Amino acid sequence: MSGPDGPRYCASLTQKGEPCRVVPRAGEAHCVWHHPGRQGEATRMRRRGGYTSKARNRGKALPPEDLPPDATTPEECEDSIRWTLRAVKTGDLDERRARVAIDGYKALHAAMLKRENYEARMRDLERIASGRAKREAPPLKVTVSK
Repeated sequence: MSGPDGPRYCASLTQKGEPCRVVPRAGEAHCVWHHPGRQGEATRMRRRGGYTSKARNRGKALPPEDLPPDATTPEECEDSIRWTLRAVKTGDLDERRARVAIDGYKALHAAMLKRENYEARMRDLERIASGRAKREAPPLKVTVSK
């Protein structure tokens, strides 16, 4: 595979017209991709590579019945994130799908905390407003009849 000047590359040109940089088998001038007698092997390798990349891109998904319940509170969002991380660690969930799920849980968690904050502020404002209304109410006139 190596000559006195370094590695020996395939004698063919790429589709762009540049020298192929794949090292052929010992004693052969062409790599598997350009060797006229190895076209079947090259086709099988391309197919296998396609299947592998498709499977990798598809990732591992869980059936709906195995998923945690929908999160309705910030604490449940945190639990769902923990559940997702555990599923990745055990190999039950693909990392890419987990990343998307965790991003969704984080956004949901932030929105829930924001909502809780607004609700607490509203309760405080209503409490303050009701206290002012009681203090600012005109005094009742009491008349005594004889």
